[in-house]
Amino acid sequence: MLLSMQQSEADARFDSLRYVINDFLGIDGVLIEQFPPELIDEIAATDMAAFTTNPNIRIAVVAVDPDVLALAQSYIDSELRAYPTRLFNTLADARAWLELEY
Repeated sequence: MLLSMQQSEADARFDSLRYVINDFLGIDGVLIEQFPPELIDEIAATDMAAFTTNPNIRIAVVAVDPDVLALAQSYIDSELRAYPTRLFNTLADARAWLELEY
């Protein structure tokens, strides 16, 4: 996961990115122990570094699985998180929030 984020943030098109929709609706479970708080903070810190290049991104997380929601909330609660991030139960709600922001 961290590697894919780093690759995305290194892409030349990253500077024009305005939003990210993380659609986890198809996930019905996650091994939460594979995501210790240190990893969540590392992910948030990676985003913080990317924020200096592109501060215009909003992140929508779409999920219904309790473990996925808990992980996403851990990211939202991280003191290292730079991007505005919200949780949604539907893609329609996520898209509506993103359109309201622009």
